Amino acid sequence: MLIGFYKLQESNIIMVQIPRNPFKESPTSHLFSSTKVEVLIPSTNKAQHYIGSAAHRKRVAQTVTFMTKEFGGTTRISADGTYVMNNKVVSEPIVKIESFIPDNRFKAKDKELLRSYLSHQTRRWGQEALSVKFESPRRPAESLYFVSPEQARRVK
Repeated sequence: MLIGFYKLQESNIIMVQIPRNPFKESPTSHLFSSTKVEVLIPSTNKAQHYIGSAAHRKRVAQTVTFMTKEFGGTTRISADGTYVMNNKVVSEPIVKIESFIPDNRFKAKDKELLRSYLSHQTRRWGQEALSVKFESPRRPAESLYFVSPEQARRVK
């Protein structure tokens, strides 16, 4: 067992034990199985015009609130996204919002609820589509999906 130390503040130091091979299967590894859901929040509208930082922060806040209530928490990561449109490379600031959900808790109804939410936001924000990525112990490679406004359905 390796031992790592993390300094939180001047007076608080915690000790963390790290296994020599953290990826090796262990009797308790199933406790940490989770599905990662990542939503990419654009800072442009359908016409590829920057919406401004206040409007972008509002989009992020709305999505963080939704995902926190539904999945228990989020992490936000600022990034730059690029894609090709009309033979031009378009670059824009984005925010990746991710949640880690216990794998046994993430069900089909959760996917449907997320898809419905993103589809409604796609329409509200004037987007052609929004990107969402999934990764789980059963599917270790990330899968990327695009949610369009046409996919909106009521979810009870």
